[in-house]
Amino acid sequence: MISYRAVLTFLILAGVTGVQAQEKLSVIKEMTEISFDIKNFGLKVNGSFSGLEGEIIFDEALPASSSFNVKLPANSVNTNNKSRDKHLRSDDYFDVEKYPLITFKSVSVTKTGDNYEVKGKLTIKNTTKEVVIPFTYEKVTGTGKLKGQLMLNRRDYKVGKSSWVLGDEVKVYLEVGVR
Repeated sequence: MISYRAVLTFLILAGVTGVQAQEKLSVIKEMTEISFDIKNFGLKVNGSFSGLEGEIIFDEALPASSSFNVKLPANSVNTNNKSRDKHLRSDDYFDVEKYPLITFKSVSVTKTGDNYEVKGKLTIKNTTKEVVIPFTYEKVTGTGKLKGQLMLNRRDYKVGKSSWVLGDEVKVYLEVGVR
């Protein structure tokens, strides 16, 4: 006959094991790329940001227990054009002196088929909007990669003004290496 103590011990151990599946992941900067494209004079202009850091807790089996709290230096914007990058760092666009960080803090993480979605609060220039980022998680021995993309309207975050030359829609591509 199985004792209640044995059953209780098993349930506690099973619960602990489930908690351990949740991983706190470290960002691998060399494997991370945050890039974007936007139309400028009708042509696609590419750019990127670097230096992502923060805390990512991810559990493939229980995505609801996952969380993301990351930040990105706004002054790391790079379009391979020094004068354009200087202008993007000015108060006309990202105003990096006054608002040095772009931040994202998750509200929820859900599984959608074979993929995931993270809903959270994105803050750029002291303007916070809720966004949903669909993403995938690829696990490789010792590392993994979170890949996602989203569309933003730059004017929602007061990045630049109305312009007939510069598009409003910015497509953002996220590839975050983790271990």
